[in-house]
Amino acid sequence: MANFDQHIIQAKRNIKFLDSVDNSIPDFWDWKVTTVFYVGVHLMNAHLAKTLGYTYRTHREVEQAINCNNTTSLGKVDETTYLAYTKLRNLSRRSRYLIHHSDKNSQVACMTYDKHFSKSLTHLEDLIKFVEEEYDVVIPKIGIDCIEISKKKLPHFEYERMAVSIGDK
Repeated sequence: MANFDQHIIQAKRNIKFLDSVDNSIPDFWDWKVTTVFYVGVHLMNAHLAKTLGYTYRTHREVEQAINCNNTTSLGKVDETTYLAYTKLRNLSRRSRYLIHHSDKNSQVACMTYDKHFSKSLTHLEDLIKFVEEEYDVVIPKIGIDCIEISKKKLPHFEYERMAVSIGDK
């Protein structure tokens, strides 16, 4: 199983990939949200590798291990971090399966847009803050071409218009 350093390296690689994709293929919000989620997965698995000495194989196991209300877990995190992870997971499920997490019986496809990408970055920012403060690591900052984040204060994701959108041509 991967150790703390390997999960941090993979999280940084995924951020580098997000930077590359954001610069070269605008408007693929679903793939960007999914990438953001996997950065979060590796950050939380790094935390679990450090605190427990091992990581989990499923998203559900990770969620249970970091759950702030799980009194028996040695890997639990604060409520802000836990909620950020679960909300990020829900946004990723939306982007991968076109469903809304709270409406399991809906027959309507739920698409992913820039507002969902912006929310995912906000949640990832909380996970990054936790890992950087807890473990003295530095996660790279990148420019993001998403107008939805232009008014947010996200230290790792600054609004930066880079590409011409497909619809702008």
